[in-house]
Amino acid sequence: MSKHIITSAVLFLFLWSGTQAQNFEGKILIAIVASQVDGDGLAGYNKPGVQAGIVVNKKIRKNWHISSGFVYTSKGSWQNTSATPPGYSPKKINLHYAEIPFQAKYMITAKWTIAAGIAAGYLFYARVTDDFGLYTPEFTNDYFNFDFSTHIGPEYRVNDKMSVFAHLNRSMIFIREYPFHINNYLTSGLLYHIR
Repeated sequence: MSKHIITSAVLFLFLWSGTQAQNFEGKILIAIVASQVDGDGLAGYNKPGVQAGIVVNKKIRKNWHISSGFVYTSKGSWQNTSATPPGYSPKKINLHYAEIPFQAKYMITAKWTIAAGIAAGYLFYARVTDDFGLYTPEFTNDYFNFDFSTHIGPEYRVNDKMSVFAHLNRSMIFIREYPFHINNYLTSGLLYHIR
């Protein structure tokens, strides 16, 4: 059911943009991710990841734009030292999401834009390992299939073909059963403007 929802949303997005192509600008998104999971007993944005996808942007008013698309984002957490909290087993949490972001942008100047929005994500792969690098299904299987997150941050237009951005992202709902976890991550990357 969840896969059908995402597939339908993506299909609608591309059909809608295709019927009004003259009003849209396509972009390729590539970013690095620094993430942590609030509630896992670890601390710091130590888990590296990537974000990549395609987004479309539409101008709706003089200084206002909206955008949406389809992106892949890897999230999670990583205890990168030999010390872990007493009685705590997982050391690395790998979470891989297919996401559909929705975003509103306000142009402050010709170069600077502030963006904020939400994203609906489907968890298609999860893996949790302990201090010894062993798979721990008792932790992995507790993660929910869906995540809904918010994001906010600046965007800078480098030239006609490229922009750079930085976003602070956080889940709006818990992503697993007790103990409750929340995705908390930073993204920084570039947008290549197709047209």
